[in-house]
Amino acid sequence: MCVGGGQIQTLSTVAKLVALVGLAVAALWLPHPTVAQVPLLMPHGLTLLVALALAMQGVIYTFNGYQSPIFFGEDLHDPRRQIPRSIFRGAFLIITVYLLLNAAF
Repeated sequence: MCVGGGQIQTLSTVAKLVALVGLAVAALWLPHPTVAQVPLLMPHGLTLLVALALAMQGVIYTFNGYQSPIFFGEDLHDPRRQIPRSIFRGAFLIITVYLLLNAAF
């Protein structure tokens, strides 16, 4: 059985989505510790810069991803309909997961 790149990408996306929604549900459902039980761990100096650089990679790839449909648009049956639909569905999914995680945190 040969697995294509599209199937692997779909599987990894679904796995990330399930993990993020699972994290949000666990954070909303499990009991919360008191403030005295949570240690304050804030990076500073070089550690903070490295953390910001790593966090920005995901943001940059997310914004660069919206130009990708242009490269495969000619392979679609109805690109005028499918490209905007995929972009808006993706944006809606990202907004939903983001709001869910913010509510959980």
